[in-house]
Amino acid sequence: AASYEKKYQYINSLAQLKIKSLDLQFDFYPELRKAEYETKIILKNTSGISADSLFLNFESFIEIQSLKVEDKDLIPSKIDDTFNLYTYKLPEIVRPGDSLILFLKAIKLYEVHTQSGSNPQPDLMYNGSFGGIREYLPIVGYNDEKELKENRKRADYQLPVLKNRLPEISDEKALQEIYGMPDSDWVTGTLTIGTAADQEIIAPGIKEREWIKGERKFAQFSVESSAPFCWYLGSAIMASSQKEYGQLKYQILSSPKHVFNRAHFEIAIEQTFDFINQNLGEFPYEEI
Repeated sequence: AASYEKKYQYINSLAQLKIKSLDLQFDFYPELRKAEYETKIILKNTSGISADSLFLNFESFIEIQSLKVEDKDLIPSKIDDTFNLYTYKLPEIVRPGDSLILFLKAIKLYEVHTQSGSNPQPDLMYNGSFGGIREYLPIVGYNDEKELKENRKRADYQLPVLKNRLPEISDEKALQEIYGMPDSDWVTGTLTIGTAADQEIIAPGIKEREWIKGERKFAQFSVESSAPFCWYLGSAIMASSQKEYGQLKYQILSSPKHVFNRAHFEIAIEQTFDFINQNLGEFPYEEI
């Protein structure tokens, strides 16, 4: 962590490219603890300087099959295997306010690893996969999650003390960011997710349709209203209950062994819906 911060802190001073929207095709293969996916990501230069490079931080166990800007293949100019950081020279300079389209195709696969211990790898499991979108897609630019957080240890590495976990109220750079997500803006997108036919699919947005083809189940979701990019994907064998309450459609997913308390959740959802409408304004979502 200390080495990452010392080595790559300079990235923070460069032009920032932020995720604006994406189209994702994602396939869970629970029996293999594997995911295959392709995505189209629109990145916008929201800084006041031009960008000529792209820095992508990937999680472990990911194999990049192809990466393109428009129709041009990107070849890394530098790979840091210790931190899974890939540096690319962009084919064209991205000026302030301009955007580029990034195409990524990748595989994530856990081999010879168990689902126990300090890191059970919950994003890809035989049953019950659940992980944040950043378990699969890269963090763009500097990844402050890799910084050393404990001040006592920071002193050992001659790193400055962290006075506050939150940025100063006068920090102009922080004021242009969504807290905890410096590489993304409010994001829209579409997601098509596939998994084993006996598992349910969890994804953000409104479920537009669901279908089964052979031994695979698929569902398509849309995020039409811009949302923070803390999206999660999941796949598991679950009991499903779908209901409508007023203008709200809601679905409750639970372990098949724990359906006995479903009625309590239904009451809680409907009472919350009523309370928000009566006291805080119109409920903001059509589906939960």
